[in-house]
Amino acid sequence: MTSAGSGRLTNKLGERAYVFYCCDLAGKRSSFSAYLKDGVVRLVGSRGKSHVVSGGNAANVEGWKREAQLVWKLPIVKEVPALLIGTEFDKEARVELEILTNRRRKDLDKYGRTFEFKVPTKLP
Repeated sequence: MTSAGSGRLTNKLGERAYVFYCCDLAGKRSSFSAYLKDGVVRLVGSRGKSHVVSGGNAANVEGWKREAQLVWKLPIVKEVPALLIGTEFDKEARVELEILTNRRRKDLDKYGRTFEFKVPTKLP
């Protein structure tokens, strides 16, 4: 499907702007994408999970990450611009996520499953 008059290929969600690699509370790796359409940011995760980013967090990528961490309880999130998928930057982000995930799993084994989840906050 093409957007009206632009000749560019888009889907019904809009333009994919970023791919985020993440680790959940249990140490399982997955990913989700951020789509932009008409000024609205939609996060689409695995198994069809979808979330529209609130106005306060929609202004920049750090806000998108913060929103995903809060909504889906993700302690580790790494972003990769869609244009860089398959490049060295993408590979480095995956390796870094794997290192952080392994560290998280070791912490979970060491401290148990009651390991506290802390969301990074933005200072006023």
